[in-house]
Formats: sequence, structure tokens, C-alpha cells
Amino acid sequence: MTEFNTLADSNQDNSVGIPSTMGDHPDSNTKLSPSLAKQTLKGINWQFLATVVQIVLSLVVGIVLARLLSPEDFGIVGYVLVFVGFTKTIAESGVASALIQLSDLTNGHLGVGLVLSFSIAIVAMGLLWFLSPFLVHGISISILRIVSLIFLINAPSIISESLLRRSLNFFPLFIVDAISYSIGYGLVSILLALSDHGVWSLVIGIMVQSVIRSGLLYLISPYRLAIKFNKTELNTIVRFGTGITLTKISNYGANNLDYYVTGTFLDSQALGFYQRSFQLITQSLLSIAGILTSVLFPVFSKIQNDLEGSRRMYLLSVKLTSIVVFPIGILVALVSRELIIVLYGSQWIGSIKALSILSINAILISILTLGDALARGSGLVFHQARRHFLYALMVFTFAFLGKRFNIEGIAIGVTLATFVMYLIMAKLSINIVKARWRDFFIAQVPACFIGSVMGIITYTLGQIVNLYVESEFMLLGIKIILAGIVIIITLLVMPKDWLGEIPKYISQFLYSKYPKIETFVRKIYRHNGDKASV
Repeated sequence: MTEFNTLADSNQDNSVGIPSTMGDHPDSNTKLSPSLAKQTLKGINWQFLATVVQIVLSLVVGIVLARLLSPEDFGIVGYVLVFVGFTKTIAESGVASALIQLSDLTNGHLGVGLVLSFSIAIVAMGLLWFLSPFLVHGISISILRIVSLIFLINAPSIISESLLRRSLNFFPLFIVDAISYSIGYGLVSILLALSDHGVWSLVIGIMVQSVIRSGLLYLISPYRLAIKFNKTELNTIVRFGTGITLTKISNYGANNLDYYVTGTFLDSQALGFYQRSFQLITQSLLSIAGILTSVLFPVFSKIQNDLEGSRRMYLLSVKLTSIVVFPIGILVALVSRELIIVLYGSQWIGSIKALSILSINAILISILTLGDALARGSGLVFHQARRHFLYALMVFTFAFLGKRFNIEGIAIGVTLATFVMYLIMAKLSINIVKARWRDFFIAQVPACFIGSVMGIITYTLGQIVNLYVESEFMLLGIKIILAGIVIIITLLVMPKDWLGEIPKYISQFLYSKYPKIETFVRKIYRHNGDKASV
């Protein structure tokens, strides 16, 4: 039995909250204490490992399935998932986020969350089952009805996952996601695709993944609740959950209305091409940014009354995230042709131009999601919801206007909408932490410098390499190596103060995890006669 189940079942202590290392008094969590900072680093560590594993697994599974199935198969499932995902956002997000954010969580709150989760899941599944003939056609009707069952499958695990995230206990989530994706979706879908089950390979893989994930979460973080709650607890969950849900709905619309426009006004094959491009770059970079946002949301919730701490953490997060995503996004834009052909094969060549455009979109999304974590952690869910509604409206409008130029026009429209939202969320974040526009943009200067230098040099040398090398695989490898060398050299020659506190935090993190590295570095300093502190 886990720590969370013990707390939930306790009759003496009816609160389910933060581990004792974070402080017993309510006010002790308002500042970024050393224990909370340590747990944050630990959470980021596991989130980093989880993200790397997720990216590698999704890349490998995506490559294999892309070579076994057609773009149309992916387009059919992708269009169905637009409706499932929208309903799933309503059914699950608000309850989970409310349980994470509440400063004084009780068994009553958990009881409300459980009842709401099951009630909304039943309604969501029923609506999709009934409306499926009006939303899709042909084989997609059966697919939509089957996939709608995931709402009931996921309902029991929402409480378990919320308790794990609330306590920054990300290791179990890493294990669960890795196992459920690799076995449930990856292995099952690939085996079925090899057996010529076509689009059903993806459908069954999605269902098996949901079953495994929900079951493992409950096994790792079980709970027993008396379904008793009062009106106050219900209102608390519903109020905060409603704000989060409105934000999630708007955000989901912003992230998926381009899929809807592509699938509705073009065709399944075009949606398959577009979806592959979007997932290859945007989902990958969002996974990297998610390392910080999923950890920062509960952290911002605890330090929301510490203005200076919130400001420093937000700007540091912007700087660190941009340094990671800027070079990656620019490099993907430069090698989009080689990347698509090498990974997915020549049948996916229609994705190349959209991938180049969406690389810029991915960079912008990665930065604005940090503002989302800050706004949620500060409790400004309705402010966030209004902005995301505007974002969704812009995505639909610009994508609709761009559809006349095929998926490339849709990609351009989505990127323009994201740029506007990038500025809107930056303004909200700046207001929350009382920073300046100058601070926000200066935090991204190192990333812009590294990305620009890498992009210019890699593009120039890449053009020369193209004259002598014909193999797409060789071209991809050479350009990636060139980019890596340029990035390392740029980091060495750029002014050290541009990186601010990042090297210190990284070295402290590495030394805490691997003491032998610190010992080795100290020996080098002593050997060189440098007595400065490492």
C-alpha cells in the first residue's frame, strides 16, 4: 500500500497533501524551500528520463508503423481522435488539476473527484456513442464508438495519478507510461499491423494502452474512499475544475482544430501527412517543455505567494527551455526532407514542407506552455481560459484561410496564430511575476544566438554537402553532426554571463546525482593550481 492510500484512509488525519519534507505548516510551502527545490530537481530528473524514453519509444514505434500502414490509416484514426480528445479534455482534466492545486486536500475532495470522474465519463461515452453517425462516417463510426470506452477505463485512475503528481512523485508515472505505451500501443499495434489489420492496429493499440495504464496507476497508488462530501468541497472542486476545463478545452481546440480543418476540408491522406509532421516536431518539443511544465505547475502552486521566487523560476525556465528547443526546431526545419525520407519512407514525402513550417510553431508553443504552468499554479485559470479560447479561434480561422494552399497553408496559419498566443501568454506571465518585457526577451537571447549561428553555418555547409552526397541517410547524419559541433563551439565562445544561473544549477544537479564527477573536476582544478570553488 502506498503513502497516498495510507493518507486517504487515515481517520486521524483527513488531509491528503504534501510530503512532510515540504513543511507541515500551510505557510511553509509558499517559498521555494531547499527541500522543495530538491524535490523539484528530482521531479525534473524523472520527467527528463520519462521524456527521453517517451520520445525514443514514440519515434521507434512511429517509424515502424509508418512503414507498415498508410497515411490514410493514420488520417482516419487522427480524425476520430479529434472528437475523442475533445471529450476526454472535458471528462478528465478539470478534476485532476483541481486535486493537484488545492492547498488543503481532504478525503471529501477525493470523494467528489471520484464521483465526478465516473459521472462525466459515463456522459461523455454516451454522447460520443450517440453522436458518432453525425460526426464521422463509414468505418470511423465503429472506431469512434469503441475508442469512447476509454473514458470508463480511465476514470478510476484519475485520483491515483493526481495524488502522484501532487506529491511530485514522478517515478511511478514514468514506469507506467513507459510500460503502457511500449506494450499496449507499440507492441500490440505493430503485431496487428504485421498481420494486415490496417487501421484497427492503431485502434486496438490505443485501447490496450489505456487499460494497462489505468490498471497500473491504481495498483501503484490505490485508494479507498467513503463517498461522502459536503457542498463546500463540491463547489471547490467544480469551481477550480471548471476554470481548468475551460482552459483545456480552448487549448485542445488550439492544438486540434487544424486537424479538424484538414480532415474535413481536405482528406484523410492529407491529415495523415499533416499529423505526422505535427507529431514529429511539435509533440517532441512539447514533451521536452513538458519536463518543466508538469513539474512547475505544482511548484508554482506552492510558491505563488513568493513573488521573487516565482519571477526567478519563470525567467530561468524560459531561458533553459528556449536554449533546448530553439536549436532543435531550427535544425529540424533544415533537415526536414532527409528526416521524413529516412524515418518514414518516400510515401510520406508530402509531409516535408509542413514539417519545416511547424518547426517554428513548435518553438513558440514550447515557450508559451511555461506561461500556462505559471497561470495555473497561480490559480488564474479563468484568465488562462479566455486567452486559450482566443487562441483556438485564431487557429481555426487561420487554418481555414490557409487550407486553399493545402497542408502547407494550414501549417502557416497555425504558426501565425501561435505567434500571437506566444505574445499574449508572455504578457500574462509578465504581469503575474511583475517582470518586464525586456526580461522576457533577454532570457531568450542565448537561444536565439545559438540557434541562428547553428542554422546559418549548418545551412551553408549543408548546401555544399548536397553537391557531393546523394544518400539521404548520409546527408542527415552529416548535417546533424555539423549542427552539434557548431552548437558546442558557440556555447564555448559566447559570453558566459548569458547563461546566468543555468551552469550552476546543472553542475549542482550532476554533482548531487554523481559525486564522482565533482571529485574528478576538483582534481583537475587542483592539478592546474586553481583553488577556486567548484
